[in-house]
Amino acid sequence: MRAVGAQGSREGRPRVGLVLGAGGLVGQAFHSGFLAGLHDATGWDARDASIVVGTSAGSWVATYLRFGISGPDLAAAYADEPMTAEGKAISDRQNPDPSPPLPEGGRFRIGLPHPSAVVRALRAPFDAHVMAVLASALTPGGTPTTGWAESLHGLTGDAWPDPPLWIPALRRRDARRVVFGRDDRTPSVAAAVAASSAVPGYCAAAVIDGVEYIDGAAYSPTNADLLRSWPEPLDLVIVSSPMSAASTTRSPERALHSLRLAIEVFMLRRAGIPTVVVAPDPETLDVMGPSSRDRSRRPAVVHRLRALAGERTRAGDFARLSSTA
Repeated sequence: MRAVGAQGSREGRPRVGLVLGAGGLVGQAFHSGFLAGLHDATGWDARDASIVVGTSAGSWVATYLRFGISGPDLAAAYADEPMTAEGKAISDRQNPDPSPPLPEGGRFRIGLPHPSAVVRALRAPFDAHVMAVLASALTPGGTPTTGWAESLHGLTGDAWPDPPLWIPALRRRDARRVVFGRDDRTPSVAAAVAASSAVPGYCAAAVIDGVEYIDGAAYSPTNADLLRSWPEPLDLVIVSSPMSAASTTRSPERALHSLRLAIEVFMLRRAGIPTVVVAPDPETLDVMGPSSRDRSRRPAVVHRLRALAGERTRAGDFARLSSTA
């Protein structure tokens, strides 16, 4: 396996924290197109990020990076184009996914939050995340996540990669965020990805050691604030956020996600960490379409994000990638 990550402080390379947010199948294409475009424009290889945080859809792309698949190869895969021989050899280790896809429609069913989540909210209202408590009240759906874990396990095996990989999920019993790879390395990476991707109301909760977990996006679509606890200096944090938007007028949901991300970015910048956010502009939203699960949109999204990464690079947003600051 290619030695990747945790190399930013050597040889003058920038130390980059990479945050890959939620966004479904379209979001995976968003991340891969952006990372490929960033490589095209700057030469920076996302596999060399000092730390990668992946939530929900972003946890899949983060895992692929940490196990050696490059941004350009991921972009090729999501655009239905040929990968390099190196990328194909790695991706071929992944098993076929036997689980059914997420349904396009359906209704969320609201139940009662777990009593522990309610107690926590009452005892520490400023610590308990309101959206997380509400998400814990959603009745688990019928789509299993076990097939996803089985599929990824062929690629990842049981051991965590040496380069740091953090995968947030929400512990359903108390609506508390757990960061696999940082707080807990007991489950396999594949099991952590399945937990982080268990969309409440659609998917069955992922069960790890008898504990139920749901989508990490139930706490935050990006969880970018986690990098405040990263113990080493970072020259740049890059946040790829398909669920927010540069313009939030189209969707109250995107407006809410954008507000959450704005708070997290403020925290990072106040801590002295330069942070750049890549979110859909109006043209990109048109390309992405209304459904995050529309596989047919992925090739166009990849190409749009490659172009957008070039535009943002020419605007000077990623100048820090060429040298440490």
